[in-house]
Amino acid sequence: MIVSKQFRFEASHQLNGYEGKCARLHGHSWILNVVVEGMINPKTGMVYDYVDLKSAIQPIVDRLDHQHLGFGTVQGVLLRNTVEGLPSDFLPTSENLLWWIATQIPLSLNWHCLELSETCTCNAVLLREEYERAITMETCLNKTVRKEATMATKKSAKKDKKMPKNKKSAKEVK
Repeated sequence: MIVSKQFRFEASHQLNGYEGKCARLHGHSWILNVVVEGMINPKTGMVYDYVDLKSAIQPIVDRLDHQHLGFGTVQGVLLRNTVEGLPSDFLPTSENLLWWIATQIPLSLNWHCLELSETCTCNAVLLREEYERAITMETCLNKTVRKEATMATKKSAKKDKKMPKNKKSAKEVK
């Protein structure tokens, strides 16, 4: 069974580098829908307690409410994001904002789907399986990069040990 809870917040943004109306400063009445999937607990009669769901999500929503997302210039004035924890170079599309929200949700909350609407006709949806797959790939990529960097450092150290200190390498002679 699926249950969901809706959260609302107001926030401004502008999409730097975008050619269109959204490049200008504007705001939205954002709606975040958090979907949880599970079996009905026979003791409580609930899939997930809405009170617990609110206590996990509301602090994130409160950080976003009545804030400016991202960065940009309006009439020569530089506007910076005012949300704690949001990167200073954040590009505030619905997709990026939804991804950032997902990273803020406690791991203990086993959400199934997140949906963020910036208008009544435009929304982004993130499935938990998509999120976990991307996190796993990112972790694997980071491990590969670290492993390759470690191997390169070890090779460089071995090369330095083999080269006599008083002799110059072929590159240094040229």
